[in-house]
Amino acid sequence: MLYGNPVYYMDVSLFNMHLFKGLKSDWVEPAPDIINSLNYLTRLLYVWLERVGYYLYDSRLSGFGPIWFILFLPGIIFSFVHAFIKKRYRFLFTGGILLLTFMIHPRNWTTRYVIFIVGLGALSFGTVIDYFHPKQNVLRLVALLLAAYTLLTANSPCIMPEKVKEFLHLPAGERTLSRHKPSNIDTKVRDEYGYWIWIENNVAEGDTLAYTFVDSGVDTSRPFFLAPLWNAGFSNTVVYIKSDTYEEWLKKLGSEGAGYILIRKDSVEDQWIEKERRLFYSLRWMGNVKEKFEIVYSDDTYRIVKYKKGLKNEG
Repeated sequence: MLYGNPVYYMDVSLFNMHLFKGLKSDWVEPAPDIINSLNYLTRLLYVWLERVGYYLYDSRLSGFGPIWFILFLPGIIFSFVHAFIKKRYRFLFTGGILLLTFMIHPRNWTTRYVIFIVGLGALSFGTVIDYFHPKQNVLRLVALLLAAYTLLTANSPCIMPEKVKEFLHLPAGERTLSRHKPSNIDTKVRDEYGYWIWIENNVAEGDTLAYTFVDSGVDTSRPFFLAPLWNAGFSNTVVYIKSDTYEEWLKKLGSEGAGYILIRKDSVEDQWIEKERRLFYSLRWMGNVKEKFEIVYSDDTYRIVKYKKGLKNEG
């Protein structure tokens, strides 16, 4: 409703008909040269045959694994023929929608965008098992062996055996993104790990955390991921609070019940807080002046400030 586009943020067109307007008309990253040189069908075959020596969830050249190509894909073909003969129209209708969506997606060779098709493959494989009931144990064994093969041989920079072993020795609440440090995003979010871990350990249920920076289209210094701001248990409240004036900002902090504030160093909010803290330190000899902002976390880029609501210093 906000953007007038149910699949924000890309333009949506079908057979040169413009259906929905988005913020972008083309993909941010170009397709690999090898993909551009192939036609519609061979693009899919090239990717599904796992022509790269590693698996990465957002790789443009990794497929769905051998269980898809060997079992699920043939299972889809078989189940559609079987459903047509048996006049199972509900399966044909549901599967047809998924297949049509897959076919018209402009980047259906990028498996991360069309991973829903694996769900159809799983349902179809169930149909195959039902049909070949006397041989179902053989099919199950083949599926299990293929899954085990993928687990043992997939060269993934995201989840390697040593990382799995490390996480097995961690309490469940500490198996978080900041401790995972996946290599494919590590270089981009390394600066975020510190405050993520602090929030996980210190912001509890009932607390409200305010953050003050977002992507404005020009300034991209927003929190890289918002999910870690809710802490590991997703038990606190997160609000975005931005104002043009200090007084208005304080009013919004109070109305939202903010207890902690995440800010970027040298931002406008950081300057406001520093000015307030200088005032506090210059007047604390009077004895009746209380600190409104307490810095509880700080690194080279970010600060988290504990906001003591209801305190008002008179200067």
